[in-house]
Amino acid sequence: MSQISVNILFCLCTEARLGVFERKVLRAIFGPTNDNGEWRIKYNDELYTLYKDSDIITCIKINCLRWAGHVIRLEEQNPARRAFAAVVEGRRVGLN
Repeated sequence: MSQISVNILFCLCTEARLGVFERKVLRAIFGPTNDNGEWRIKYNDELYTLYKDSDIITCIKINCLRWAGHVIRLEEQNPARRAFAAVVEGRRVGLN
């Protein structure tokens, strides 16, 4: 599965929404910061420094590629392999 295929699965708007949700959860977990007696929310880079792990989008893309590698190694007659290698023709009905 190429990078283009992974990007089709997670369009930019979905990635942005997942990123916003992830940062919202991290802000709830780590809480605000006290700067010179004044409370403020943590900046995005502060959140990721505290989290010390890949963001959710990177994890999803890595797992998609891992799954694709698994499907590629399946037998030719396996239904998952056949669906993965299928070429879709035509166009979607009902779209303007």
